[in-house]
Amino acid sequence: MTRMTWLEKSGFLAPIIAITNRYSIRTVRDAAIQWITQQSTGSVVSDDDYCPLSLPVVAETWDGFLNDINGFHVQPQHLFDAIRSASSDQIAEGNVGGGTGMVTHEFKGGIGTSSRKHGECTVGVLVQSNYGRRYQLTIADVPIGEEMLDELLASSWTRTTN
Repeated sequence: MTRMTWLEKSGFLAPIIAITNRYSIRTVRDAAIQWITQQSTGSVVSDDDYCPLSLPVVAETWDGFLNDINGFHVQPQHLFDAIRSASSDQIAEGNVGGGTGMVTHEFKGGIGTSSRKHGECTVGVLVQSNYGRRYQLTIADVPIGEEMLDELLASSWTRTTN
């Protein structure tokens, strides 16, 4: 994830948080910096305005089993289009965007959200699930992944060839 040192030291978060595949992190980071600097007047701004420091947070996950990661298909225009189409509506979840190529415990993964409100405070999370082999799946301290037979449940990690 880019810019974590700056975030930890300063507490400032740039106006863009993006998620991409591992091979496209530089493309997305550079596109985000380009977009931020194009919006900047170069002046000191208020908390309600954008950050002139051009330090976007770009997270990555490896999605090579379900994506042509070696094709380097992500281009700057994809980020610009995503910014342009952003809204305050409910976000898409599941098999969308960065979640398209996610695999968790050899099942199809994706993007999910959750939030909780306590008084006037709301805590929200965005999860992009992409980790673990099936045998590692444990729920309530029960290693159920070890009990699942691969013959009964196809793995997302299995590639078929013609």
